[in-house]
Amino acid sequence: MRVRTINNAAVLLGIVIAGVGALEVLAPQNMVVFHAGEAGRPEYMERITPDRMQFYGILSIVVGLVLAGYAASPIRREAAAIEDYVWQTSRDLQQRFGESPYYTIDQVNRSAERGKFSRKYIVYAHAMFADREQFNSHYHATAFSYDKLRGVVARRYLDGARDFNAAALIRMSRGLYEDHTSCEVSSS
Repeated sequence: MRVRTINNAAVLLGIVIAGVGALEVLAPQNMVVFHAGEAGRPEYMERITPDRMQFYGILSIVVGLVLAGYAASPIRREAAAIEDYVWQTSRDLQQRFGESPYYTIDQVNRSAERGKFSRKYIVYAHAMFADREQFNSHYHATAFSYDKLRGVVARRYLDGARDFNAAALIRMSRGLYEDHTSCEVSSS
């Protein structure tokens, strides 16, 4: 949820910045800006002309749109989906099916559907919670790599330890590890 919340806040902030920029372009005004020195006292004043206000407005529009576009990008949506799988799906799997080193593809699908998580990136959840044999059987004719997908998760949440199993993710999501590097890993 954290990545999703940050993404949504960044999109909103980008829209606000672009909106303020649009106002600066459409209704420029003379303005005086005080620049604070030490101890918060005004050090000098800057007069901003309507032309300069329009320049700042265009700059604000560009910055706002870039920020909103990045926050709404597929890269950020993918990160939010992976985070949902790590923190939420792992807990749901444990509650519904008990703690297990691995889960079936069907169990992972049902947990993801129950949580209303993105199906677009479900392949990451399959790589996190299913064993290699099941994953390869399910994705036999595709370009998905079990190791590469698990590597993305390992780098972000497990300090690069790719030999994790579902039980380690579940324990991590419950907060049983102070330091994620101490997660037990399976030997697969």
